[in-house]
Amino acid sequence: MSPSAIYDLVKGRTRCSKVITVKRFCEGAGITLAEFFDREYFNDIEK
Repeated sequence: MSPSAIYDLVKGRTRCSKVITVKRFCEGAGITLAEFFDREYFNDIEK
């Protein structure tokens, strides 16, 4: 992943990331997809 893609992902500028993008980020960060998505943030549903 390019540094700009990582920056956009972290800053929330990428609103509709593909799973493969998140997977590559996780691989670079040394975490699993499960660890990435195991956050309360992902349980909040906007109404």
